[in-house]
Amino acid sequence: MKRFNLYILLAILSFSSYAQVQVDSVGLPVAEIKVTARPMQDRIMIRWAPTTPIAWKKLNGFGYTIERYTISRDGTSLDTPVKQILTPNPIRPQGLDEWMTIIEENDNAAIVAQALYGEDFEVTGGSQIERLVALSQGLQQRYTFTLYTVEQDFEVARMAGLGYVDRTAVPTEKYLYRVISKVPNNVMSIPYGGVFTGISEYKELPKPVDFVGVFGDRQTILSWNRSISSKFYTAFNIERSTDGVSFKKINPRPYSNIENQSAGNRATRIFYLDSINNANTYYYRIQGISTFGEKGPYSDVVSGSGEEILQYVPHLTIKELLSDNKVKLTWEFPVEGNNKIKGFELNKSDGRGETIKVVIRDISPSARSVEYEGLAASNYFTISAIGKNNSNRTSFPILVQPVDSIPPAVPSGLRGKVDSLGVVTLTWKKNTEEDFLGYRIFKGSNKNEEFSQITASPIQDSSYVDTININNLNPNIFYTVASVDMRYNTSKASSILVLEKPDVIPPTSPAFKTFKSEDNGISLNWAKSSSKDAIETLLYRKQNEESSWNLIATLPNIQERFVDVDIEEGNLYSYTIVSRDQSGLESVPSQPIVINLPKLDASGEIKGFYAQANRNQRHIQLSWRYKGDLDEVSGFTLYKAIADSKLSMLRELPADSKLIYDNGIRVNTAYTYAIRANYKDGRLSKMKLIEVKY
Repeated sequence: MKRFNLYILLAILSFSSYAQVQVDSVGLPVAEIKVTARPMQDRIMIRWAPTTPIAWKKLNGFGYTIERYTISRDGTSLDTPVKQILTPNPIRPQGLDEWMTIIEENDNAAIVAQALYGEDFEVTGGSQIERLVALSQGLQQRYTFTLYTVEQDFEVARMAGLGYVDRTAVPTEKYLYRVISKVPNNVMSIPYGGVFTGISEYKELPKPVDFVGVFGDRQTILSWNRSISSKFYTAFNIERSTDGVSFKKINPRPYSNIENQSAGNRATRIFYLDSINNANTYYYRIQGISTFGEKGPYSDVVSGSGEEILQYVPHLTIKELLSDNKVKLTWEFPVEGNNKIKGFELNKSDGRGETIKVVIRDISPSARSVEYEGLAASNYFTISAIGKNNSNRTSFPILVQPVDSIPPAVPSGLRGKVDSLGVVTLTWKKNTEEDFLGYRIFKGSNKNEEFSQITASPIQDSSYVDTININNLNPNIFYTVASVDMRYNTSKASSILVLEKPDVIPPTSPAFKTFKSEDNGISLNWAKSSSKDAIETLLYRKQNEESSWNLIATLPNIQERFVDVDIEEGNLYSYTIVSRDQSGLESVPSQPIVINLPKLDASGEIKGFYAQANRNQRHIQLSWRYKGDLDEVSGFTLYKAIADSKLSMLRELPADSKLIYDNGIRVNTAYTYAIRANYKDGRLSKMKLIEVKY
């Protein structure tokens, strides 16, 4: 498995300019043909490569065919692409005799010829790519070195059957090129690869960018941008000059994109290390080489000279406080280094991120201590040895703090606001102490509780942004601020700031308790909202089949009864109520109630409603007389109640009935009976009641 991982890595690195190699379910590459192209002003160059060693070996034997489809002409897409076979005879690697004519002059040709035709394949060398491949054997090694080498030399790629030049292309057309496997499907299925381009897409190669040189002691580190350069170039030539005019290449072979990176480490820059003489000035430039063998323009020139590094470093060892404002610092430095330096410099910073400053210059090379007056609350000192060749060495810092137990002033002017999303903005007046470090901010949900610190470390700004949960029942949030100095002396907390949260919680809903129809209207009773900030109750009504609710009354929250007098007999009324709070938020509407108000007819009525208890036959005889046009009556409804209970329907009776017996009775029980006439048009007569005790 290590062998497979190695050639997969190298294939991907070498063919990064083509496309990502696809892998199957077990991580092995899928056999494909990857294709790229480079349009020139008078031709189009094409490069391709199979993605697995086995596919490469098969294709070396059977070869490739290149088809060209003309897709557009003069800027207009063709209805039917024009097909042309550019290679009537399959393209294969050239024979060994052709290779023998150039291998003495071309190392790349020698490597590929050995990979194609050599009985044994062993390549030695010092570059990392070669050392990695030396760990692999056989077909994988031949395949990998072929791909890597043809990437550096387009003519070798053509001889290896992996490159082609279309000299029949014209600038006014665009083409789709297909590189097709001639391996029979029953031997190995290898899908074709393709690329779409045209001469009109020709662009000059760019010069390498972000080329820099870092000059050190007898060496130069050159580097340039990999992510941009790799889009155009697979290798580089590095040239050096001592006069800025005559440059000479210093890399024996093209320097590859992957020469100095390890597996799995795709660095963003390419590096090259060159050895130099500190006495001279050197000039460098680089030139990119594309996968088609083109050499791009030179980069900008970088120049510089090496500098000898001072070998000796001073070390601060002792700090002695002479007063609250003065310190004596002592350091170590080898005596043999005295003649290598001009002297020492004392540097100071207050440790809050400012650039360190030189506070004492021109200290004698033989001195090993110095006094400094003007201490702050916290002081960081370093000592620098100044070399005669301008190569300086600086000690590690040492902290000096005079005694200080006085806290800074209590923060004042604390203000704040809370927006509708729960974002809290706090501001206050800034402290002016020289040893001031920052502020600690505390928050609480209750004024009398112990507040919690919400800043992990002291902040220097006199403002702070916090977020709170506004979807809870606590109406307020509380803040306080304390100041801290460089010795972490902490002031007392500021006065407590009370902020009111925005109201986003609607009040609870009221609920109907009872309702009934009275002589003057419909009486409604409800339980009001329990929310403290509820101020109004909104009463809504719908009549019959209306789809929308109509507001009929806006009442104070303390009111729990209303009589709707704007009603008519024979209608169906629905009611719901909503509570509204001080912020204008409304509750969920209550469960609606529905009341059917029947039509009452005063023209006809029931006369002489009688009830007679017959204890011998154990029943109550009920009789009545109707005064009015009986033809309009559809029937009678008889109701019954025991003692003080509510009436309930006992029976529906036909229009011509005048007498009925109630046998469902008990001894020593009072009963109430009621009867009303039902009219054919839906109206109802007034109800007639009678009481009887059995």
